[in-house]
Amino acid sequence: RTTPGYIYILDLKAGTRVKMIPLDHNAIVGDILAVDADRNYQSEKLYFGTAYKDTTWKGKLVSIAIPDQDLTQTWTPAVTYLVSDNYPFTASPDAVLDEKRQVWVYQGSGKYYSDVDETDSSQQIFLGIKHASGIGYPLTTASLDNRTNVPTTGTVTGTTQACIFNSST
Repeated sequence: RTTPGYIYILDLKAGTRVKMIPLDHNAIVGDILAVDADRNYQSEKLYFGTAYKDTTWKGKLVSIAIPDQDLTQTWTPAVTYLVSDNYPFTASPDAVLDEKRQVWVYQGSGKYYSDVDETDSSQQIFLGIKHASGIGYPLTTASLDNRTNVPTTGTVTGTTQACIFNSST
């Protein structure tokens, strides 16, 4: 790409564009994950990856805070670049809440857009980061703790229902 990537916020009922959020780099935007951490049926954050090429493929893991308001009103997007490194991030990230209700974001790198990608043997990564205040973003893979081949143990002592669908509402 030779132009910046954008995220578009749409009013689905009216069929209109509410906000066009520019990114800080010329990028392909990957699949987007909307997170409703407090389970009130309103997403607080969007998470997605990007891919761009200068001499090699690179990418960023991005978060955009969505305010709890009518999005057709004036608001300034809070864009956070969580990770910036030499890996393209094009698949949808995933997120979970830990026992302290902190959001952890998991993302794998790589891209598969054309036949050329079938022969790409570049090393890729899978990472998990806690999205919390007080962390100096963006992170690089060099600043992460490499847990490759570190065994973990644990016992599942119970489960909790995380989502309930009520068809009567």
